[in-house]
This record gives sequence, C-alpha cells and structure tokens, in this order.
Amino acid sequence: MDYGFKITTHGRAVMISCSVLGVLLNLTRAAVGSGKVGEMVNLADVHQLVHYEDEGTVGERHHEGNQFFLTVQYSNKDRSSEPFSLGEFMVFAKDPVTGEETDFLYATLGDYQQQIPGNSKEVPVSTWEFPLIIVISDELEVNISASPGLVRWDDMMNAIKVHNAAEDAHPYIRSYYSRLDSRVALLELMYNTDVSGNPFTVTFDTLVGVDVNGVWNVPMARIEF
Repeated sequence: MDYGFKITTHGRAVMISCSVLGVLLNLTRAAVGSGKVGEMVNLADVHQLVHYEDEGTVGERHHEGNQFFLTVQYSNKDRSSEPFSLGEFMVFAKDPVTGEETDFLYATLGDYQQQIPGNSKEVPVSTWEFPLIIVISDELEVNISASPGLVRWDDMMNAIKVHNAAEDAHPYIRSYYSRLDSRVALLELMYNTDVSGNPFTVTFDTLVGVDVNGVWNVPMARIEF
C-alpha cells in the first residue's frame, strides 16, 4: 500500500465555511498513530486514527498561489513509553461555524511505516517531518511536482540498488571484505585440515627473519620461483 493523504469530508466543510465567512483556516494540532487503513478505504472518510499513539505538531505553513504548504512534525522528546511504528497521522482544525475542533486531513504511510524509538539515554532525541502540499483548484485533475531535495521512497531505494551494484562503489568496503575473506579462508585451512604432524603457517607479508630464494610478490604476499 502506498502512502498518501486526503482532506477529510469534515475538513472540506471547514474550508468551505472559511471561504464563505472570509476567515482564516485555523489548524489546531496534529496527532500520530500506528494503525493502517485498508487498501480500499477512502482516506477522506477516516475521521480518527486507527490506533492513536501520541500528539504531534503542525510546523511551518505558508501558501503560494493556490498551493498550501504545511509540515507535520513528531518528536520523541517527551515519549518515555515503548517504541512504535508511525503509520498514520491526522491534522485537526477549528470549525468557524461551531467553534469546535474537528478532523481536517488524514494521512497514511502505507507500507512505509517509520520506526520511532522511545526516548532514552542510548537514543538521541529526534524529530520526524512530513511535508504536505494542498492544492486548491477547480480542475478535475491536478498535477504537481515535488520540491528539489524531496524523493519518493521507491525511487530512493532503486537508486541505492543501482549504486551498490556498480563495480566502483564502496571501494573501502570491497577491499576490507576481500582481506577479511582471505583471513577466513586461512582460518578454515588451519582448523579444518587434518594434520598429523606439527602444524605451521607461513605468510610473506614481510620478509623479516625469513631467508628464502625467489622473487617476492608484495601485492600477493608470496614468493615466486
């Protein structure tokens, strides 16, 4: 299941009331949860979190033309309970007609839930941000592009896979693994070989204290005859 969000039916009513009354939209708070809605559920019809976990905040917000930008934030600063998987969040607003708080939008992270650790001395306090863009339009189909620096999870994972498959990627790790593999092979030879006499091992990383005839192949650490 992919991630996404929608203004709820209650949120649409709030926006209409704000437009008719000529008042500003008043977002009151945000909350996060660990639940997950079904595949066929219309997010606009979700009016409460599936499984509430904690309170969040509505961070930076501004509008440009017909686009409204806002960021939902969650910090584990005051969370002393067990860790959880953040899989949903909801933003609430004040209804200008009734003056009461109501749900405004619901978002799900789908299959890409964010693991949130509990606050402890071993884990530093962290803040997770979820940027949203709401487009006000009378068009039946609206297309928007992400701001520079934002990337979809699937695109990022595919880019990482392509990078890791490149022969020139991670040279230090590849070199370290090659040396480690040689050492493991040597250990296996030492301990998995049935020796009836006195076992010994000779390497030619250095010739200090060694008297031999032949050509010293330094990169391969061996003597060639």
